[in-house]
Amino acid sequence: GTAANQHRTTRMVWDASLHLRFQRAALSLGVDQVTPKALLQALQEPWLSRENVASHLQKYRLALRKLAGLKPTDALPVGDALIQLQELAIQQHIERSAEALKAEHEQQQQQQQQALQLQQQQHATQQVEQQQQ
Repeated sequence: GTAANQHRTTRMVWDASLHLRFQRAALSLGVDQVTPKALLQALQEPWLSRENVASHLQKYRLALRKLAGLKPTDALPVGDALIQLQELAIQQHIERSAEALKAEHEQQQQQQQQALQLQQQQHATQQVEQQQQ
């Protein structure tokens, strides 16, 4: 990039559990009026910056509007409608995360199975070699 943005740190990845904590903090503090600083304090992650949280909050508010079928420039719903919208977003996130975790777990099991088969083959080969000696 240009000299102006070379000092920029690498993009922060919000993993599923951190995002869920962010969503719950935003829900309890009021997503429509909460400040990035207040969310940062609620999350208690020393490596998170206010900028990380500010950017994520902006994206989250946009995602909530999209989920509600609103335009990006529309105001967020208020009261119970906003709470229900956030609860829906949390529920969807948990379901998506569960699917991703299940897929990840299945992949790990598959890798372990392959590693075990490889070990068994190597062991069998060694036994054959020992018998031939």
